[in-house]
Amino acid sequence: MFDKISRITSRKDNHSTLKAIKLLCTEHDISIPVLEKKLEFSNGSIYKWDKHLPSAEKIIKVALYFKVSADDLLGLVDDEGKL
Repeated sequence: MFDKISRITSRKDNHSTLKAIKLLCTEHDISIPVLEKKLEFSNGSIYKWDKHLPSAEKIIKVALYFKVSADDLLGLVDDEGKL
């Protein structure tokens, strides 16, 4: 189990929640400002997630909007798609 955690932790270093959201926005042809408006987030709040962690509630809202797991957004999955 600890071996998996160390692999996930090392992958997390290269993962950015903001990058994951940017990719999802590109795939779904939506801009981040439009996503923020749809989810009733303040302007520019998602861009701040690169330096400040968002609340669990906000991560869940984004995950539900894109129909992905919160783990995917946070980079908490291993190569097989599980923790």
